[in-house]
Amino acid sequence: MAAKGIRFRNTLALKLTLVIEAILVLAIVTVTAIHLQRQLARIDEDARARMNLTVGLIQRAFTTLEPAAFEVWLKEIYRLRLNTADYDLAPVYVLVLRGQEEVVVASSNPRIPVVDAAGRKLEPLDYYKIDAPNLGRVHANVTDPRTGKAHYMISVGYSVAGLNRLVEREILTAAAVAGIFILAGLVVAVAVSVTWTKPVKDLAAGLSRVQEGDFDYRIPLRRRDELGRLAYDFNSMADGLRDREFVKNTFKRYVTKQVAEKILSQKDAISLAGEKREVTVLFSDLEGFTPFAERHEPQEVVALLNEYLAIMIDIIFLYEGALDKFLGDGVMAYWNAPLDQDHAPLKCALAALEMQDAIGAFNKKRVAEGKEPVYAGIGITTGVVVAGNIGSEKKMEYTVIGDKVNLAQRIEGQTDRGQILVDGTTYARIKDYSYATPLPPSRLRGKKDPVRIYVLHGLDRRAKPFVASGRTDLLLEA
Repeated sequence: MAAKGIRFRNTLALKLTLVIEAILVLAIVTVTAIHLQRQLARIDEDARARMNLTVGLIQRAFTTLEPAAFEVWLKEIYRLRLNTADYDLAPVYVLVLRGQEEVVVASSNPRIPVVDAAGRKLEPLDYYKIDAPNLGRVHANVTDPRTGKAHYMISVGYSVAGLNRLVEREILTAAAVAGIFILAGLVVAVAVSVTWTKPVKDLAAGLSRVQEGDFDYRIPLRRRDELGRLAYDFNSMADGLRDREFVKNTFKRYVTKQVAEKILSQKDAISLAGEKREVTVLFSDLEGFTPFAERHEPQEVVALLNEYLAIMIDIIFLYEGALDKFLGDGVMAYWNAPLDQDHAPLKCALAALEMQDAIGAFNKKRVAEGKEPVYAGIGITTGVVVAGNIGSEKKMEYTVIGDKVNLAQRIEGQTDRGQILVDGTTYARIKDYSYATPLPPSRLRGKKDPVRIYVLHGLDRRAKPFVASGRTDLLLEA
């Protein structure tokens, strides 16, 4: 079957078959023509040799016998058949001329009339001049031994009907043999084409499978030539693509699909070695989780965390955040790294609002199931941090470090049940959209000066263009 999207007349197998068959046909026809030419030349040479011998006998009889005796002798000649195993030869006429026009002897075979192409009987002087069907001619001169000049010309005609039939048989036989070899060559050409193009078809099928995302597809290695090398290279490529896809899918677990694909497509424009960037950092932590874990079975604790974190991560990704790490029951995420993002603080604030709303829906489900609710606090900061790959050759991860990261964790520690707290820089970035209440300056561990913190109550409808989930019901009226 031709490859998808390729018409049969354009397939490599057909083209290769036609090329091989053309070469075979040319070779077979050439060899057959040469053989046939040599065979026909041999037959013609054999026939002429036999008739030249007959002419020699006639020449001798003409010079030694009396005219009457020569006439009788000629009649005996006509009874002879100079046959071979392949064809028949029979004398048709004997003509002896003195000069060009004086007929000395004009004799013809009574069984084979001498006629032209129209079937009209020829006159003796026309025997050797006018073409007649199935008639061959041989000429000889009778010379005067004293002067060496020709006194007489002897022309002998003979029937080539049997010879022509032999030639036709030879041609038909050669054509039949050539046809058999051409058909056999076609079978060979098809077999060779299929054999040679199968690896190409396997490669095309493999490329199609890889294009569809099947990076586990491999081409069997059955050859040791260039096509086998091509199959080996394809399998190596598929290995590389599978590894790349694994990295890509793994990367997507930490950043959104859109961000992951953009990073992979713009890898030359992204610095992962280390740089200073302004990012927005989010810390979220379940309140009172340690006592909760002590009161419940490990399986229930793990199930709770998995379900809760899955909801949180989906929302972070929805707003194009990058998941940095899990801290037990906590989550750290950031925006505007490693790629530049517009309105990073606003997207982070929207994500935080939706996370708290999702926790409310999550708690309703738990209460309906007779389980106790859970509550999370969220702390958000915005500022310059160091972003890059941190670790060693054995283990390395891309993360952000700096005072603003630590501050986000400290602010999250100040939250009450279900609160979202943001620092002054974040509030300055989103104040045109937000409803927030400032808290008295707080002294936080590790900070020399008091820190201004705001309680984020919500965002107004001017933030609607940035709501990735479509949850505009979370926005407040201006």
